[in-house]
Parts: sequence; C-alpha cells; structure tokens
Amino acid sequence: INDYERAVAVVENEIADSLIMQNKVDEAIKYLQEAQTKLEKVAQTDKTVLSYQLELAKVYRSMATAYSKKGEKNKAVEFIDKAMPIVQKIKELNSLRSSDKNLLAELEAEKTEYGK
Repeated sequence: INDYERAVAVVENEIADSLIMQNKVDEAIKYLQEAQTKLEKVAQTDKTVLSYQLELAKVYRSMATAYSKKGEKNKAVEFIDKAMPIVQKIKELNSLRSSDKNLLAELEAEKTEYGK
C-alpha cells in the first residue's frame, strides 16, 4: 500500500508542478496538500525507505515554489526549511541519486531567494 500511495503522490506532485507553470497556483496547492498528506504518512510508517523521504522533500519544495508564486515568501521559506533536513540526511547517507546531487544547494539558493 505504501508504494501505491507514494506513486499517487508523485503523480499529484507532477500535476501540481505543471499547474504552477500555468500559474494555477491555488489548484496546484490542493494537489500538493494531498501529496503531502500521503507522503508524510508513508514516510512515517517506513522511515528506512529513503525514496519516500526524498519524494516528501520534493513535495515540500513544490509547495515552496507555489507559495512563492503567490507572494507568500514566509510560507515558501517554511516549506524549504522542511525539505532541507530531509535532503541533508539522505546526502549524508550518500544515497542521493546522481540527478539529485545538487538538490541541497538548489534548496539553499531558493531559500535565499524566498527570503528577499
């Protein structure tokens, strides 16, 4: 059931990212909240599966992007602050995929941008 929930949440995140690019931010946030709920539950039930944690961090990042587009910079920073420790932990375990190796630096840059 966890893999199914994770898969649905990943799709919800991708739909939300597409909506954000179309400036349909409020609609995107609804999808992201659904994905967040699923992934927080899944990540709690099996903390050893790092992909669950990474997908949750990516949802937090998308939430930050959405709130930034809405002009809610403080809320954007809150979500970046949720994503960063997850990514840091995975990086310390040397378990980031090569495609995600710069994710922590990207999050730090986004946090700086949102903090302006």
